[in-house]
Amino acid sequence: MSMFAELANVKAKDVKEPVALPTGHYQAMITGMMQEHKAKSGNVAMRFPCRLLEAGDDVDQEALQESLAAGKPLAERTFTMDFWMSPEARYRFTNFTKAMGISDDLNLLEQAEELATAGVPFLIEVKQEVDSRDATKSYTRYDNPAPLA
Repeated sequence: MSMFAELANVKAKDVKEPVALPTGHYQAMITGMMQEHKAKSGNVAMRFPCRLLEAGDDVDQEALQESLAAGKPLAERTFTMDFWMSPEARYRFTNFTKAMGISDDLNLLEQAEELATAGVPFLIEVKQEVDSRDATKSYTRYDNPAPLA
């Protein structure tokens, strides 16, 4: 049986909403090369695959254990981090790469390669936000990447 068939061969009533990670700061790492991402609006971003490494002191440990018991171990939790490339938004990317110790003499594509291959952990803030179209639903947002202190 193919992986798709295995994943899809479940009754809809047995599908459960994933348990969200508790809010707070986590160490994370970029795990692969940047891919171009294009939004429906036409805006373009650099998208980096990332995984979580460990929870920070500000994360509710009891809630974290509940989340981990109901899903994947922390080291298997992945997310993508987008840096939008419009002239007004790309400062966020260059500010992050500079803080991560990457030379600002490089162009942004060279910085993206350096960032993806550096293997240096950083902090990411996990937030839970209410869906603006449906107030009964929320989603996890990974925001404010910063170098470790």
